Order: sequence, then C-alpha cells, then structure tokens
Amino acid sequence: MIVGVWLYSEQQARQVLPVFKVPWTMYVVLSSSAIAGIHPMYSSAASDYSGRRGGRSRGMPLPELPIEIQEQVLDHLHDDRRALRACSLVCSAWISTARLHLFRVVDLHRARDCLRFLAVLESTSNGYGIRAGVGRLVRELRLPTMTFDQRGRKEGQRFDLLCQILRRLPNVELLNMERFDWFTFAELLAGPGEDRANADLRDAFASVFPFPRLTTLLLRSMRPRNHPEALQLISAFPSLTSVELVQITGSQSSEDDELVAVSYHGGPRVCIRELVVDRWSSSPPALRKILEGLLRPPFDLRLRKLQWKTSAADETSNHSDGPVLTEMFRGAADTLEKFELDILRDDWLEKNDVSRHRALTDVVLTFGFTRYYSCHWPAVPRFIAQLNSGALREVQLRFEDLHARFHWEFLPWKEMTDALRTLHQRHPSVVVTFTFLFRVRLGQLEPAPFVVEPLRALIRPVLKAGMRVAVVRTGLMDSYKYNSSSPGAPDVTWSPVWSARTWLSA
Repeated sequence: MIVGVWLYSEQQARQVLPVFKVPWTMYVVLSSSAIAGIHPMYSSAASDYSGRRGGRSRGMPLPELPIEIQEQVLDHLHDDRRALRACSLVCSAWISTARLHLFRVVDLHRARDCLRFLAVLESTSNGYGIRAGVGRLVRELRLPTMTFDQRGRKEGQRFDLLCQILRRLPNVELLNMERFDWFTFAELLAGPGEDRANADLRDAFASVFPFPRLTTLLLRSMRPRNHPEALQLISAFPSLTSVELVQITGSQSSEDDELVAVSYHGGPRVCIRELVVDRWSSSPPALRKILEGLLRPPFDLRLRKLQWKTSAADETSNHSDGPVLTEMFRGAADTLEKFELDILRDDWLEKNDVSRHRALTDVVLTFGFTRYYSCHWPAVPRFIAQLNSGALREVQLRFEDLHARFHWEFLPWKEMTDALRTLHQRHPSVVVTFTFLFRVRLGQLEPAPFVVEPLRALIRPVLKAGMRVAVVRTGLMDSYKYNSSSPGAPDVTWSPVWSARTWLSA
C-alpha cells in the first residue's frame, strides 16, 4: 500500500527508509528519470537531482507532491491502523489525515481502554474545550462491556470515567451498546430515590449522550430495567433513523404489564427508517412493549428496511405471527424497500398481503429445517405471486439445515413454478436466488447434499421462460465465542467456510 513518494536513489533509500521502521510495501522509491515522467514540472528538478553530489543540490530545491495527493494516498490506508500510526509519526503534515481515520471508529472494551482514550482526548484538546481534539473525529463508538457495579471507595468511578468520555464526542453517528451493563449504569444515572426505577431519564440521557447527529443505535445483549426506560433512551436522539434490537433480556416487564409510552407534547418526532428485530433471542414481554412503544409518538415509523428474525436455537417458540410485526409491515406499505423475514412457519405469510407494497426492491425469506416442526411451507408460492412492486430487483429464498433434516418436499413445487412464472411475466428483470445453508464437519470439502441439478429439474419451466435463477450453496461451521456476561456459557456462532454460486439454465 502506497503512503508517500520520495526522491531517493535506491542506495539512499536503503539507508534512510529503515529509520522510520515502516514496511517497504508502503513506499514507492522513484529514480530521477522516473520522477521526470510524472509531470513536466518535475523534469528540471529531476535533472538537477541527477547531478547531486554528497547530498547537496546545485539548483532549485526538490519539489514536494501536493498535500491533496498525499492525503488521497493516506485515504487508501483507512482500514490499516498499524500503517496509519506509522504515518502519523513519519510526517507532521500527515497527522490530521491519519487521525481522521484512526479515530473514526472507537471500540472500548475494558476500563484500561477508557483510561487511555480519555488521556488522548485530554492531551489533544490543548485547552480549547472538552469538545476539541480527536473527540470531534469519532463517528462510530462501541461502549465497553465492563461492569459498573463497584463498591467502597471505587463506587461510581467507572461511571464517571465513561461520562467524561461521552461528553467529549459531539459528532458520534453510530452507537453500539452490545453487552453494555445498562442495568447498573441506569441505576447510577437515576441516583438515590424510592421511585428511581420509574424515573423519567430523558434529560439525563441527553446530558450523558450528547449526540445530536446520532443516526444508528445498536442495542444488543442488553438488560434494561423496564420498557419505558428503553423507549426514553431511543427518544433521546432526535436524528435517529436506524434501530437494532437484539437479545433484549432480563427486563422486569411481564405480559400483564400495561404499555407506558414516552410522554409527547408535540414538536418534531424521531423518524425511524430502519428496524432490525431479533425476537427469538430476546425476552418476548420486554421486546413486545418496546416495539409497541415505537408505534406511538414521539416516534414516527417510516420504515424503508424491516428485518425480523424469529427462528433459531429456541425452536419450540414462534412469535412471527404477532400483531406488532403485522402492524409495522402494513404501516410501511408506501415506504418499505427491503424486507427480511426469518421464521419457522409460514402462518404469517398466509395472513398478510404483500401486493400493496409498491416500493419493495429486495425480499429475503429465511426458513429453517428443525426437529419440532414439519418443514413444509405451502404459503410461500402465494406470497411470491403477490409481489407487485415495479422497483423489485431480487427475491432471496434461504433454507438453513443445521440438523440434517433436509428434504425436497419443503415447497409445493407445482405452485412454486406457477408463482415464479407469474412473477417473471410481471417483472422480467427480477432475479430469484435459492440459498441453501448446510452444516459442514471438520475436514469436509464442501457442503452436502448437492442441490443444483435437482432444483434445475424442479423449476425447468421457469428457466425456459427466461427467468434468471441462481443457486447459492454455503457451508457453515460452528464456533464458540466468549461471553463476558456469562463466562460459563459461551455463545455459539455459525461462520461460512465454503460458498459457491451457480446460475441455472434450461
């Protein structure tokens, strides 16, 4: 990767460049004849350089590349933190550009990370205020996973440490609160009092999280004290457009609790355009109350993307046909562009009409072969045949088999063929992708069974009609990820280790 250009002879370069302790692949060393070919303005300097003796120049000083070009070269290193740190030490003119990329994304894990980052924030502010320095460069922030439950003389120290950092970051656009100790943090934020569990913390949230430009909020593996508190947090960001709710657990809510919406007295609303919901890993009562609250002021759902996941390890439960999903889906008939649904059964598809969604561009339906349900989804053809969006580009049908339950009777293929032909006649440019995800054992070269030829035979009339159909086979292997909140129960994740795409033809 190139980060700079110097006028060194090869012999001089071998003596000078190692001083900076930067990999050779980061430099381009040009001879005098080569530099003259870059631009006519360098020809005189190059000829003068060729007569240099003992490091002394007999003519005009060496020209430098314009700083704009140097910055563009540095921009190519945006994802190489080691090279960016080296560049910031090599040349003072590169410090601002290197910092722009180094501090765009800040990932805090432990208290030690917070202490170091606070020291950097203080050292770069130079007395110009707490919002000066590198803090203004941070765009994406991941909060630490450390606990705030401290006793004795250390009580509240980590809480104060994080608050000092947050107040110095005025331009955060994405906030990731994965595995954040929200329960204790909110207890400390509410302060002492008999009714602090039901306190209105919106003003406190706006003070601790002064992020007027925040557009994306990721709430993952969190334990709010109650659903009103979670809604107050979401409403604290006026520019918010995207919310992700994954593994919301441990709340004190129950199915019998009444919805406590955020008080609204007029004025601008929080307009949410993207919503990602993971139902199976969350506490149903807690998540349902939060979702119901998002349907009411001060929130305004104008969804362009709705991703709803219900199926996974907990195969004995299914919340896909809930009224909240239906209300959100129907309410986004004029705006929804991308719809992703991961379900166990197809009851919801049978009850809902997709023909009114005229702005859809992508539809993704994911089904899982399980031990507890008959893996047969007869409502899929009807749902596909109803698609009536002129902007539709792709329909993805994903089938996961992690328990060796795969069979070819999972769809009524005659009805499916008719539905695909109807879709092709209505929208000839639409691409249909069948994705099969199988579990791969250690040492297995590719996932089995082979599905390309059987699928080709089942939908041959569709292929003869000219529809573009792709088959993707992906092998998944399980791995275990350490869970700091539950050290004895690591998270099981599935990672793709093999994938192949095949375009079908008649």
